[in-house]
Amino acid sequence: MLNLQMSHSKELAHMLIQSLRVVFILVLLIFKNLHWTGMLFAKRANPYVNAFSQMERLQVKCVQISKWKMVGQSNFSQRTKS
Repeated sequence: MLNLQMSHSKELAHMLIQSLRVVFILVLLIFKNLHWTGMLFAKRANPYVNAFSQMERLQVKCVQISKWKMVGQSNFSQRTKS
């Protein structure tokens, strides 16, 4: 009876250690992902996030410039026709 309880408690301890290990790994992964997206340390901004936002801003500027060019061409063609 005592031997059975010992093996049962060892089994429970082993399961507990395994579950704690899984939780620890998940917490580490979440922490690492938060760190790399720059959400956790906003003061020390992530260079990858900055580069991506700069790229987005550049794309918006390019779209604006192309729209201005199209508007300018249409205005120019209307002036030359009349």
